[in-house]
This record gives sequence, C-alpha cells and structure tokens, in this order.
Amino acid sequence: MYTMSNSQDPGSIPSYREEFKHSVDLFERSLQAYKQSNMDNQKTKFQEVMGEASHIMSETSPQFMNSGDLQDVAKLQTDFREFLKNPSSDVMKRLQQDINNLKNV
Repeated sequence: MYTMSNSQDPGSIPSYREEFKHSVDLFERSLQAYKQSNMDNQKTKFQEVMGEASHIMSETSPQFMNSGDLQDVAKLQTDFREFLKNPSSDVMKRLQQDINNLKNV
C-alpha cells in the first residue's frame, strides 16, 4: 500500500499537489477504461487502480487543501465505495463530476 512521508518540509507541498493531480488523472483514466471494457477481469484491475489512486488522494489532500476541498475528496470516496457495490451509470456520472471538481483544486 502507498503511504506518503510525514515530511513537513514547505518544499514538499508542490509534490503533494502533483501526486494528488496525478492520482486524479489516473482515477479518471481508469474509470474511462472501466466503462469501455467488456471483460470482468479487466474491470477488476481498473477498480484496483482506482482504489489505489483514491487512497493517494486521501493521503495527499490534507497536506495542501482547505476544508471545502477536502469535502470534495470525501464525496469522491463515498461515491467510489458506492461504485464498488453498484457500478451503475448514475454512480459513474457522479464520480466523473467528483473528478471534474477535483481537477480544479
């Protein structure tokens, strides 16, 4: 499992932000690939990648975000858990909206 260092070095803030943005991008690409795949084993792998990207987002976001932006990360986490239970098109639309909100952070 991925973990961030606990460094409080002010120079690390851009790194946290970069890792966060990379994770948002990876989550989005995996969600798009999931939508296009017809193979269950591929879909499972895409879910695993989304799970890791989601974990990195939740690890890095407190290092540079304000409380309002952290609520957007929490919403993505909630919608992702729902997606794992029920990957309906409605839930996927909500996840895409969550991603779009996080891209603007």
